[in-house]
Amino acid sequence: MTRETLRPATNLRRLVRPPFVLALALAIAVTLAVQPVASSTAPGRTARPEATASARPVEPAAARQELPWLQEACGTSSASMICRVTHFPRRPWLVLWGDSHALQYTIPLRRAALQRRFNLVVVFSGGCPLSLPYPAAAGQPRMTCDKHNVRALAYVQRLVDSGRRVRAVLSSWWDFYRHRYALHRRALAAGVPSPLDTYERHIVGLGVDRSRAMFRAIGRLGVRADVIAQSGTPPAGARPCPTGAAPRACGYERRAVLPREASNRAWLRQLSSSLAARPLVIDPSPAYCTRSRCFGRRHGRTTFSDWAHLHPAATRSMGRYFRPTVDALLATR
Repeated sequence: MTRETLRPATNLRRLVRPPFVLALALAIAVTLAVQPVASSTAPGRTARPEATASARPVEPAAARQELPWLQEACGTSSASMICRVTHFPRRPWLVLWGDSHALQYTIPLRRAALQRRFNLVVVFSGGCPLSLPYPAAAGQPRMTCDKHNVRALAYVQRLVDSGRRVRAVLSSWWDFYRHRYALHRRALAAGVPSPLDTYERHIVGLGVDRSRAMFRAIGRLGVRADVIAQSGTPPAGARPCPTGAAPRACGYERRAVLPREASNRAWLRQLSSSLAARPLVIDPSPAYCTRSRCFGRRHGRTTFSDWAHLHPAATRSMGRYFRPTVDALLATR
């Protein structure tokens, strides 16, 4: 199948600075078992990379076992990618954009794309927040995450400039970046060494200081975008589950699985105010949590795959939470 041609992005300088020198990036290991997409030219069954970036790759053995669709569907095991998962000519485009907390929702969105016939593109870089690079005057290093986000924004702009109907779904490990950044700032204020290394300081700084710049840039493109609320993670240091139970299968208090939830939600509202229109907030947490408690296993499905991600068995059942976004995408003319 020939690559679909998109017109070059225009006026990109008003959104971001030019791409920067590439450096090594840290990829968060993701435990997903997405079923491979068949390699075919039939509409809705083609998945291929729109572009690739040189980044530290996922360990090949892990990629085959945990992320088979990176190779089977997208033809790459890179930790930084822009991959078109389904192909429906003249149909709208949904861009799932973020780090591994976005990637984990590929399963329900791919299913929806095949059923309702729209183009799904996954824009992913592990351990990379939705952000734009620091201004040159800030003296910050330029790393792979910076380059990836500049590429991603340029790609979405090309979609818009070529007349596609586009909607984005934005997701990130919001709490991780904010919490780690706060730890770093507290250490500085106390005059003690930061618990973060140089790379992690840069990444969490992007996640807090430079996310608004990215949201504003997306807003200037005029792209309608929705945001996925904080995803649950099993609490670090929690007591082991009872003997005989699977790891992370027991329940936890909601505030342990979704720490600082109210603060994160308020912060997302502030970020989202820069978008072109009021976004939908997609919150799948009712699938595994009540108001006070979250479950490591619910309705026969395992909730967590590791200390940082939801299990495919759980996300596979979350399509209903994305239905309003898909309805809005398909209603656009």
